[in-house]
Amino acid sequence: MALYSLGDDEADPVESLTFKEADNMKETTLQGYISKKPEILEDGLFTIATEFSDWEDSSRRIDLLALDREAKLVVVELKRTEDAGHADLQAIRYAAMVANMTKDRIVKAHSTFSRSNDEDAEHSIDRHLERFGKDDVETSHPRIIIASSNFSKELTTSVLWLSSLDIEIRCVRLNLYKIGEETLLDATQVIPLPEAVDYLVNLREREKEERKEKKDRAESFKFSMAGVPEGATLVFSEDDSKTCIAGPPNTAKVEYEDNPNCSLSWLAQEFTGKASLQGPKYWTYNGKTLDDLRKERDLRKEREREEPYEA
Repeated sequence: MALYSLGDDEADPVESLTFKEADNMKETTLQGYISKKPEILEDGLFTIATEFSDWEDSSRRIDLLALDREAKLVVVELKRTEDAGHADLQAIRYAAMVANMTKDRIVKAHSTFSRSNDEDAEHSIDRHLERFGKDDVETSHPRIIIASSNFSKELTTSVLWLSSLDIEIRCVRLNLYKIGEETLLDATQVIPLPEAVDYLVNLREREKEERKEKKDRAESFKFSMAGVPEGATLVFSEDDSKTCIAGPPNTAKVEYEDNPNCSLSWLAQEFTGKASLQGPKYWTYNGKTLDDLRKERDLRKEREREEPYEA
């Protein structure tokens, strides 16, 4: 295939090349070029190292390890083939091996790659973080970029499935062109399509919220979940003149007009005239809905579990 300029009949044609036809474009050459200009794969990408292999009991090497503009670790797998081989399987393995990589280890890897001292390497990484307003690196869920001249249906199917599981993985097609004596490299993201990225991110976030809400609904509310003591006065959020009295902590029963066995949801439906309401979202205690109080307690418990043990 040859492309021609529409504005100049004398311009050199643009010819497409395969990697086999471009004798000087070996995989190491491609790797070296992209490591110097990682933005060709993604804007804001910062190269940590190439051929990264700093782990025990394995001789595996990551083609390119990088940080993105969100300070997330990125594993890049490069291929020159028409099907990208088993790049998806390799990249997943590598991502698992570098998950939770410390910043000190990242600095060490960048120091070795750039042949500078640790202090200079750390400053380089800090400048990248400052550029995008980040305080520290995030390595627990590494992203994946697979770059190849093309992709097999098996690989793209695998990538789409992994994306549906909230694994951040992208496919970038690499094309070579020649104009006169100059060889050009073009990179085009094909999965997900660039115009669909924001949509997919929002879709995943909405699905997470829906799963969480479904889980919350599945677990029947009890006053103990919100820290509401027995005998506490609960106020209806849409009319503070309507109140009821909380029952025992291991229940969600309330007393209303001498009836000690009313449910929060039933009362909310009675007062609003609407069906299928979740009572904890309509009744408040100390100015907060019971649903919000439960979420606050759940969040505190989660943070307590994550905090390191202090002697």
